[in-house]
Amino acid sequence: MSKKVGINKVKFRLLELWPPSVKAGFENETQISDFDNLVKVGEGSFGIVFKATYKKTGTTYAIKAIDKKNKTNQEGRSYFKREIEIMYKIRHPNIVRLYTHFEDDNYCYFVMEYVNKGNLFDNVDKQRKKCFDTKTVASYIKDLLSAVYYLHLMDPPIIHRDIKLENVLLHEDGKIKLTDFGWSNYICDDEVRDTFCGTPVYLAPEMIKRKEHDHNVDIWCIGVMLFELITGKLPFNTSSKLALEDSIMKVKISWPSDMNPQAKDLVSRILKYNPTDRLQIENILKHPFFTTNSPGAIETLIKPPSNSDDLEIYIMTQHIPEQSHNNKISNIVKNDSTSSSNDTAKIHALLEQEKKEIIKLNSLLKEKEAENSSLGLENAELKKRISQLEEELKQAEMSIEELEKQGKLDVQGLERKNQKLLEDVEFLNERIELHKNYYKDHLEMFDKAFQENMDKNQAKLDNAAENFRESISQLQTKESSNSELEEIKKNFEEEINRLKGIMSKERENYNAVLESNLKELKQLTEEKNKIKENTGKYYEKIIYKYDLKLKQKDLEIDELKLKLKK
Repeated sequence: MSKKVGINKVKFRLLELWPPSVKAGFENETQISDFDNLVKVGEGSFGIVFKATYKKTGTTYAIKAIDKKNKTNQEGRSYFKREIEIMYKIRHPNIVRLYTHFEDDNYCYFVMEYVNKGNLFDNVDKQRKKCFDTKTVASYIKDLLSAVYYLHLMDPPIIHRDIKLENVLLHEDGKIKLTDFGWSNYICDDEVRDTFCGTPVYLAPEMIKRKEHDHNVDIWCIGVMLFELITGKLPFNTSSKLALEDSIMKVKISWPSDMNPQAKDLVSRILKYNPTDRLQIENILKHPFFTTNSPGAIETLIKPPSNSDDLEIYIMTQHIPEQSHNNKISNIVKNDSTSSSNDTAKIHALLEQEKKEIIKLNSLLKEKEAENSSLGLENAELKKRISQLEEELKQAEMSIEELEKQGKLDVQGLERKNQKLLEDVEFLNERIELHKNYYKDHLEMFDKAFQENMDKNQAKLDNAAENFRESISQLQTKESSNSELEEIKKNFEEEINRLKGIMSKERENYNAVLESNLKELKQLTEEKNKIKENTGKYYEKIIYKYDLKLKQKDLEIDELKLKLKK
């Protein structure tokens, strides 16, 4: 650096490269705090793009912020460095200019020209037919060819390698600007370029085969873009990666039946399998498609300056970027048949041509605005109606789904309840059977015990009778007195009565227990029948209720389906 300038304190720098103005000592390194009104306007694979105002001059710029902590971005350091080196060398009205770059701890920032109409992809998408008219396409492709022609003539030549609608911006004056030089590289005689890069639908055959490639890959991309802008479609089958690559390798183009014949002929001359067979930029602009729709297009080609070291250094704190596209006309390509003495006349003719083109474009713009205005109201009504129908459809689908889901839940609930009923009935039957077996066994045991008691008491009675007889016999033998006999008889009768009382009491107990068991068994039977009867009636009501509900929901679903069909 020739002078001492302020440098941002950064923990580590992604790029070991200084902006020209900082390197020359004209100004301090820019900081993000030098800008305000930051608004996100886009996002790419490597970073986010903001629209911002530079506080010191009030100039609006586009700032691409690249995350330095991202591992992929760190690995792509060489690509970012080369992108900056290339963009600092470019001075072309149809190429976005890089004014400066700077870093902080988290991001690396590219401060570029702000182009306010967005990229061509978004602009095409806004069109009703997803394409432009032939004159508009011719104007856009003419500008793009001028930019690519400039790159290919630089020393060393530069190939962009990622030309697509997303990387072409539209200025408010109708001019286009090529941007995003992330995949760009130099073409050197002693170096072979075979890096696989770019967007799949724009890849040239040599890129798919990973063979050596040169500036003709850009020519191929322009042919694909021309087809897309004219037809609103892509030239190759994109149903799968394999089908796409096969179509590209065979150059099997899907031609629309209503395609402009001049555009079709031009695309067929550009999209050639052999790179050297592709029509070159000068001859592309001489094709009838351009001579008819953009006369004098070849006159706008611009050569790069012979010595890039003489380029003016842009100083952020002092300069304001030019908004005009009328750059130095001294670099306009000279037709071989025109002598240097006619330069002035040619310049005037070019300016007149530009004026006529501007008048035509303004007239076309007014027509388009009027057409779009009338279509806008119709489109608004259609969009509103479509939105309403989509909402109704969404609600209907949700209602059907909800009803089907509820019906499914109801059926499942009914099935669960029926299963529970069957389980209850089975449990009740098992319980009754268990009680039956229990009381049967209990009665058998009681009857057996009673019989045993009766047998014991009968044995006691028989034994007492036998003892009585023996006592009588003994008394008769001893000729006992009547008083002794009466005493023995009395004792015998008391014992007999006592035993009869015990037997009577045992029988009463047996009858009481038997009656109690029979009564409980009867109650259990009645309880079972009552539960079975009540449960059956309850579930009959539930089944009837859910049958009605299911039928009602079936009717609602049929009505909704009928409504959807309408």
